[in-house]
Amino acid sequence: MRVRYFVDGLGEVEHDLLAMAERALEPGPVLRLIGKGLQQREAEAFATGGFGQWAPLSPSTIAAKGHDTILVDTGDLMASLTEEGAEGALFEVNGSELHFGTNLTSEDGTYYPGLLRTGTSRMPARDPLPELDESDLLLFSKAIQTYIVGVDRAEFGVGSWSLGSLDPFGL
Repeated sequence: MRVRYFVDGLGEVEHDLLAMAERALEPGPVLRLIGKGLQQREAEAFATGGFGQWAPLSPSTIAAKGHDTILVDTGDLMASLTEEGAEGALFEVNGSELHFGTNLTSEDGTYYPGLLRTGTSRMPARDPLPELDESDLLLFSKAIQTYIVGVDRAEFGVGSWSLGSLDPFGL
């Protein structure tokens, strides 16, 4: 007895697998989407006081600033982390790497986001780039998987169907 089977659409399967391999080798579109997700996350961090982790401002600081918004004086730091192209914004995709952050320095050349991260003798640490949590990493993983498999072709400019409800960032 002999059993034979045929796979209908083998050409389509091969085409899909080759397309997945090509997307895996050219992750730029999904890295740009992840960068946009990081900008959105930063906007949430500023809106929630570092997701509730930043120490509140002292009464004297609030009086001097005229408001109690943490890590916002001129708005430049927040803009550099939430708006592509803002002064000091670091949002670059180079091959398979995404570089995200801020290059802002004070007038004397001090990299003040570093001072905010570590704090000083007069100021508690308030990291403007809070650590990613498990849910963030899950969203990024979902975006990468979705991109490679090809479900969201329209979002990445690769096809004609829409991302719809599968967009992990709601962008």
